[in-house]
This record gives sequence, C-alpha cells and structure tokens, in this order.
Amino acid sequence: MKTLAFSPDGNWLAGSDDNNACLWDVRDPSSATPPLVLRGHQDNITTLAFSPDSNWLATGSDDNTARLWNISDPYTYLVDPPKPIVLKGHESFIATLAFSPDGKWLATGSWDSTARLWNMPNTSVEPIVLRGNENIDYPVSIYALAFSPDGNWLATGSDTARLWDMRNPSTQPIVLQHDGIIDTLAFSPDGNWLAAGSGNIFTDTMLKIGTASLWDMRNPSAEPIVLKGHDDYITILAFSLDGNWLATGSDDATARLWDISDPSAQPIVLKGHEGPITTPCLQPGWKLAGNGERRHYCTPVGQAQSIRTAHCTEGTRKRYRHPCLQPRWKLAGNR
Repeated sequence: MKTLAFSPDGNWLAGSDDNNACLWDVRDPSSATPPLVLRGHQDNITTLAFSPDSNWLATGSDDNTARLWNISDPYTYLVDPPKPIVLKGHESFIATLAFSPDGKWLATGSWDSTARLWNMPNTSVEPIVLRGNENIDYPVSIYALAFSPDGNWLATGSDTARLWDMRNPSTQPIVLQHDGIIDTLAFSPDGNWLAAGSGNIFTDTMLKIGTASLWDMRNPSAEPIVLKGHDDYITILAFSLDGNWLATGSDDATARLWDISDPSAQPIVLKGHEGPITTPCLQPGWKLAGNGERRHYCTPVGQAQSIRTAHCTEGTRKRYRHPCLQPRWKLAGNR
C-alpha cells in the first residue's frame, strides 16, 4: 500500500496501491467482506484523506487531478456507484492533500509548484491558487501540507515552508527559510509549534545532512530551532498527542525523540532498525517507528532502552510508507 488513512469516526479504512481506492469497513474486522473499490483515476493514487465529518474521501493522483468521493453512505458504491467530483487545474502530479479542521477547505499540493484551496462542498467555485515557487531558477514541488489545529494557518512545504493565513488566503504568505526540500510538516496539537523535515542537500563543496526545523507559531518570523543529529534524510515526523515530544524518522535507520519543553537538548536516539524509518507515530506513552524490515519497534516515551518488536503482517515486504493508528488498530503501509 502506498497510502492509508482511517476515517475520523473510525468506521472505515481507505488505501491504495494503484489507480483505485479501496474502502474497508473496520467495524467488523473479522468479516471477510471485500473492500468497496472506488474507480476513476487514470494513474496511480499518491495521497488520500478523509474529511473531518467522514462524509468525503479525497484522493490525489499522478493523473494531475484530485477526486472527491461522497461516502456518507459508502454501500451505494455496490449498487449504483456515484461519480466523484473531479478537481482539475493542476498541471502536474498531486503530491499531497489535506482537509481543514472545520472541513470547509480541501488543500492540494502539486509538482506544478502550486497549492490550491477548494471550497467545500461548493467545489464548482474556482479554487484559490497559492503561488510562490515559480520565480526561482527551478520549479519546486509542493510535497507537504498541514493545517494548524485551529484552522487559521495552512503550511506548505517545498524549498521553504510558507504560512498562509486562512482568514485571508489571498494575502502573501510568511516565508520560513529551511535548508533542503521539505518532505514533511506537522503542527503540534496545541498549534504552538510547526515542524518541518527535509532531505540532504548536495552543493559544489559539501553535503548538508537533512535537518528538522521548529518554528514557534507565537512568533513565526523568528529564527527556527534547528534539530540536528540525523545522518541522512529526515523522512517523516510526528508530535505526541500531548504535544510534549516530537519524533523524527530518518534514512539513517534511527528515530529521535525531541523534548519540546527543551528542544535544544540532546534527543533520545532510538536504534535497532536496519533500514530507513519512514513511519513514526506517537501514541500516549508509546513511540512507534516502522521501516523496511516488516516490523515496528514500540518504545515507552523517555525509556529508549526498553524496546519491544511488533511484527507486521507477513507479506509486507517493502518499505513502510504510510501507517495510520487508531486507538484499537495498528496498520503499516509499504511501497
């Protein structure tokens, strides 16, 4: 699976490994009922997300479109499948998408160097196009998107992070400088911090190793705290639900836990994996990190010396890409 997501109500799991999206009813996981298949994209689905009310599933694809599937009654797809709303306008692949916390906006980011804001549910209105990367020497894709918990800000990640004021998204964004192409973004649950992670930078004279940056949203124009220590790309990051910890995962086969109360302090380094870590996710009291070894390490936060290994489903043989965790569920995605 390239991408996976649970619906906010916990009833459905969506995933894709091709140009179709599948919906599994997880209210009865022991059932052998096959998934509902949502067909329509003409190329691989790269990203997907549920709306906050669980009534819509958005999918983004290499066919340059996003699609909105009305799943308020998903079983209609077994009888008379309704057609999705097709969102056109991007000129290249859709790399990322996200719903605002109130469900009024769908943001899409593309390899065409733009993000677009689609009004929900009136998607026939022309989207707001967020630009900013076209005037540099080379185009940079929008690889990451994140809404702040209060919905007032949208962060986009490319060669820099940009903060767009959702109260007036047509205004110029706040530009947050960062070394490297940003692959991952996350707001802390209280909205006080924005974290970004990036890959390595090759210059004429040196190699700059990927870093994470941490901006204080109470003064976002101030210099960020730069979190250094990884020896390779930072592929993914996640805040704990209480906002006290930031986890970063890297191609250097380690995860690191950073104490948000003192982010300049040395992190807890979680070792043991033999391949790149692409899926950290923090649960209350536990840190989980997955990689290409078909297993996840589960570590009590703050106790890096105590590690348990949870083996994933046999047959998951490739690098984990997008896991998602619910209170009762743990799933791992791969490539």
